[in-house]
Amino acid sequence: MKKLILLFPFFLFANDLLNDLKQKELFFDKQKSIENSKEVLKSWINPINLTYSYSKDNLLGNIQTITNTFSISVNQPIFKSGAIYYSIKYAKDLKEFNLLNIELQKRELIKKALDLAFDYKITSLNKEIVLLNIKNAQIEVKKKKEAFLNGIEDSTSLNNAILNLNNLKLKLEELKANLNNLKYFFSNISNLKIDKVKLPKFKLISKEKFINSNIDYILQKKSKKVKKDLYKMQIGNQLLSINLQASLNWQDIDYS
Repeated sequence: MKKLILLFPFFLFANDLLNDLKQKELFFDKQKSIENSKEVLKSWINPINLTYSYSKDNLLGNIQTITNTFSISVNQPIFKSGAIYYSIKYAKDLKEFNLLNIELQKRELIKKALDLAFDYKITSLNKEIVLLNIKNAQIEVKKKKEAFLNGIEDSTSLNNAILNLNNLKLKLEELKANLNNLKYFFSNISNLKIDKVKLPKFKLISKEKFINSNIDYILQKKSKKVKKDLYKMQIGNQLLSINLQASLNWQDIDYS
């Protein structure tokens, strides 16, 4: 069987293009996702309740009563028809899902930066072409002007040559404006100089490798698992539950 070969940009796994601000944003998003997953992982564990009270009373004139009361209690589910297992599994899969989303955001930023770099390169080449065309148009205007002054051609040819030259000059200004815009948008993503970026090369890979490395495909599979775990966790919460209840109480009374 013939193996299917696809084009795949290996540079999507690089992050050297991103500036410090984007790197920090992605880092904090990642840390937030990790902390949120920890909270979800511990959501099935009930807190231990601690209470303490202190009182002081005067009884029968000079007699004082000081009372200290302390108690610990817990009501912890130990079986919830699979809800505990799936809540742990849900927290793990949710963490992986969120981290994949952040990785996808990073790759989209890298892709955007490289798209801008490619556009800048193409626009720069077009600018060089227009500059050469302007030189040719200036020569053409000079020739038409000499022909007009010598009575060889009428003013129409000269006017057309001048109009073509002006259009090329306008085109040059548009390209310069586009280059400035591309520089500005690129600077919002990367600290590198857009004209110094080494444009990536492409290589051929197999269909299997493309699928295994395709983060969109992996993200969809992980999303399905997260929803399945959440559903089973919610169902388990509605079924049989066995809880462990315990309490410890202590009281000290001092008469003086």
